Amino acid sequence: MRSNRGRKTNQDLVLEQVAKAGAEFITRFVDENLCEDANRAMFELFVSMTKELTTTLKDDGEKNIKPLIYQMQRSKIVVNELSSALMNIYPAEFLSFVKENGIKIPNIDSGSGKALAVMLHTPDKYWTRSDCDSFAKKFNINTTDSIQLFNKHEQRGIKSSTEKGKYYIPYPYQLSNKHAMRKNFKYDGTEAQKNLAIEKIKSTIKHDYIDPPNSDWQIGHKNPESTDNSSHNLVLQPPIQAKYRDQYVFIDTLTKMPTPEYFGTLQENGKLGYTKEQLQQLRDVIDKLLINY
Repeated sequence: MRSNRGRKTNQDLVLEQVAKAGAEFITRFVDENLCEDANRAMFELFVSMTKELTTTLKDDGEKNIKPLIYQMQRSKIVVNELSSALMNIYPAEFLSFVKENGIKIPNIDSGSGKALAVMLHTPDKYWTRSDCDSFAKKFNINTTDSIQLFNKHEQRGIKSSTEKGKYYIPYPYQLSNKHAMRKNFKYDGTEAQKNLAIEKIKSTIKHDYIDPPNSDWQIGHKNPESTDNSSHNLVLQPPIQAKYRDQYVFIDTLTKMPTPEYFGTLQENGKLGYTKEQLQQLRDVIDKLLINY
């Protein structure tokens, strides 16, 4: 019988990582070249890891300890060391997760499937854009944008990394926010009421877009606040859109977005539902666009 003497347990590995993080914190904390905010952030990270460690070790379960190990040890993938065997099958635990939650995953033989599989088999690694390119080249995967093989799985319902420029699938597996909301959504009414609401929507679309004769359609401006009279700023519009004329910028006949003033009105009245983070992101996008305008 093989002795376990000298073998490191998961708890040993976690403790080593915390000690390493503590040493790194102390080194950085006394570094006068770091600003106060950076030192504070490092301190808060260390405190957070220590609290998580205490909770985890109380549970004393391998499944509870593994995520913490992956988080602490996560490092950049080395593509040249990868084997094609990592892309031949999805982990059994992952397959159970997607089956339980009704998630459709890409075929294992597709580029997206291979990328997803290799991320799942290397939970302690992260990927960068250059790694994605190297991966596609090494395994002869035809793609015009290799990064999309790795960063589109959140849309499928699989929670992915939120770290900018780093791609990986956190363990244990979790539902993305959008998929979780869809899964837990329940229509607040009977089946008959739901069908009645659907029929009302379909009837409105028919009345506003399908029934009006072609002769009633007009050519209008996409942007009501623009002085551009060229064909680039013109769009075909059914009669119903006359009432939206001063409130929306039309991308095409069916797609519109509120003018800046109306956007503010809708948001203040709670009809848009943008989060604070989305509003900040929108501000950043607009600032960037104005720089080059």
